[in-house]
Amino acid sequence: MTNTVALQTLAAGFAQATYGAGHNLNINYLAFVVSDTAANIAANGVALNALAAGLAKDTYSTGNNNSLSFAIKDTAANIAGNAIALQSLAAGLAQDTYGSATRIYNNNQLTATVSDTSANVAANSAALQSFAAALAQDTYNSGYLNNNKLAISIGDTAANVAANTVALQSLAAALAQDTYDSGYFNHNKLVITISDTAANVAANTAALQSLVAVLAHDTFDSGNSNNNSLTISISDTLSNVLSNIANINMLSASIAAISLTDGGIPATALTASQYAADAAVLAKISSPYSLGISGEMAANVATDIKNINVTAIGVVDSAANVGTSLNSLESTISKLSGIVLTDKGTPTLSLSTTQVTNDLAVLNAITSPYLLSVKDAVANINSLSLGGVHSSLIEIMPTSLLATLTENSQITDLNLSQINLAGESITEKAYQGIGTEVDIVTSKGVVANQLFFTHDTEIQLHLLGIGNTVVHVM
Repeated sequence: MTNTVALQTLAAGFAQATYGAGHNLNINYLAFVVSDTAANIAANGVALNALAAGLAKDTYSTGNNNSLSFAIKDTAANIAGNAIALQSLAAGLAQDTYGSATRIYNNNQLTATVSDTSANVAANSAALQSFAAALAQDTYNSGYLNNNKLAISIGDTAANVAANTVALQSLAAALAQDTYDSGYFNHNKLVITISDTAANVAANTAALQSLVAVLAHDTFDSGNSNNNSLTISISDTLSNVLSNIANINMLSASIAAISLTDGGIPATALTASQYAADAAVLAKISSPYSLGISGEMAANVATDIKNINVTAIGVVDSAANVGTSLNSLESTISKLSGIVLTDKGTPTLSLSTTQVTNDLAVLNAITSPYLLSVKDAVANINSLSLGGVHSSLIEIMPTSLLATLTENSQITDLNLSQINLAGESITEKAYQGIGTEVDIVTSKGVVANQLFFTHDTEIQLHLLGIGNTVVHVM
């Protein structure tokens, strides 16, 4: 600190920027940031205090803009070993306003950062607690803001952190009191970072949960922000992560990242219920993997594929739910491994010709029996190629007969429930030897509409929804 006198002289010169001009504000300032070990800063405490006192006089009766900040990064033992000298330095820094009621702000700051293992921090817990308490008094009971802080950073395994949980909880609680009930913000913090395997994290879940809960109370119910944190990084194979995922789920909020150690791209399969329960943890996996989901509901597929690692989804749902989700399912067809309908008996999917055309790939992904009912005007049905539909059960339900229909695919049902047949009759007869002709005949014996089915005999084709209209089989 051989330059202390010169630096103080420089600050004093800066302070005379207004030089009797009658202005109150001094724009100039001198800011020092000292980064060093605890021992080196403690060894120069007297000179540094003298420098702070000199900086405090920079404004010649106006506000003080100068500051002296210390950034200490060391082990728990080294900081604890120099705690008394550092406390004395902090107390001196607190007087940078020089006792004047008009110079109220304390610009100086001492930040001590402990970077060590959980065991070493725990072994020095009492000394660190005492140090934090002393730092909290840096304003000398003046009621002004406390700028000092003690930051403790721990990097360790899950077992080591868990083994020192009690001591770390006590330390966190003590750090929370750094404002000495003054109601100001708590600057201290305890940051714990765990890097370990899935099994090791899972084995210490209970202790880690307890520690997380205590860290969350670091403000002592003052309503201020929580500076403490515990983050966990897992490095393991996908199978090991999944084997321990039930316990890992309990710590999902603290999981920062999961990296997979498998060679290549590992693959796994989960049921929809498993995936829903584990989604928060799976989202933390940063490495590529392949995931197949089975037993999923149709409505959830659009959300599932947002996970880029999902490569196959098997849907198990009712016909009504599948019908509602046809468009979204069509957009994800490349990842659909199949659809099974859960309805009792043979369910019906009632669709327009446009829906059949647009969502044909989804319809053909259905592996369980169902009846496809095409409900549309005959003109639209006539232009629809039903040969591409894999289902063997197809019903035609015309809503209008203003065209002649020639259907070249085999049909299960002709449903005329949407047609007003009052006063008309239906004549059914063979067509071209292998098909059926259905004529709608008026009361005057005139054929009003004709429907030709080239691959349906009279025995195969079912006439439905015709009410009291007479069917004449010729």
